[in-house]
Amino acid sequence: MTADPFDLIAVNLPDETPLDWMAAAACATTNPDAWFPESGESPRPAIRICTSCEVRAQCLQYAIDNGEYWGTWGGLTARELRKLRHETGAAA
Repeated sequence: MTADPFDLIAVNLPDETPLDWMAAAACATTNPDAWFPESGESPRPAIRICTSCEVRAQCLQYAIDNGEYWGTWGGLTARELRKLRHETGAAA
């Protein structure tokens, strides 16, 4: 008997994936528009939520590692992220 190519293949996934932290983020249940304010809008509402977020460090690291250049990540604005990248020599 030959194997059916459409049979499901069992895949073992690790208990935790690199993006699992996102589910615990304080912003996960809020309006995403707050993290990507339009020109002239304040990022302060997002930053205020970020300050008490338990995964703030992971969020900031994600933004740095993935070259996020727009929005609020880990409590930093896009401008602050650019400055941090420049100061640390991280890729933009």
